[in-house]
Amino acid sequence: MNIQEIEPVIPSTVQAPELIERIEKPLKLQLLTAGVSVSGHFTEAFVQRPQFALTGYCDNFEKHRVQLLGNGEFGYINALSESEANDSFARIAPTDVPCIVCTSEHIPSAEMLKTATENGVAVYATK
Repeated sequence: MNIQEIEPVIPSTVQAPELIERIEKPLKLQLLTAGVSVSGHFTEAFVQRPQFALTGYCDNFEKHRVQLLGNGEFGYINALSESEANDSFARIAPTDVPCIVCTSEHIPSAEMLKTATENGVAVYATK
């Protein structure tokens, strides 16, 4: 038997608070949405880089995954007008997104955080 023949044991769900607690210190996560933290469980073992969804193409948007916004996503958002940027962010912050993680010290605007908070979506940033 070789390594490719071994099936990994992956739980079907992961408790969200437990996972965030385990990765919070190593990733230096900071909660940006006052009063809204991640809850429930993650049903997907993958993260989503929502570049296409930010532009308006949402056919393949995996809303049940953690949404990861990095330099590419913020480069696009920062090239838009404030109104367009807020609309773009709102596309990836529906109520059933587990959470949004912003990397490379990027911080969404106050309006974007308001949208996430109103939808009950926790937003974290790395330091």
